[in-house]
Amino acid sequence: MACFLLDGRNPQKFYEAIERFQELESEIGRVNPECWKMMLQTVKKGTTFHLASDLVEETAQQLSAALITEPGPMLTHAELDTLSLPSHEEIL
Repeated sequence: MACFLLDGRNPQKFYEAIERFQELESEIGRVNPECWKMMLQTVKKGTTFHLASDLVEETAQQLSAALITEPGPMLTHAELDTLSLPSHEEIL
């Protein structure tokens, strides 16, 4: 079904892709017919797309929590003055 929806050379609307996918029932391999029917019902309801949105939102929250850190406290002028940076002559 993804091939029908994502094919840039032949893009199809969602319901057209479902119809074509449903026509392939005899060519899907060894999928239990009851599983096939349940999968089609789930796709037609659109509930899979709601789950995808939830997954994207949860992933974004976890990534931001893991990757975004709060900066530490700023150094005061006195603390900056105590840091000894090499002079130009010391570098050469």
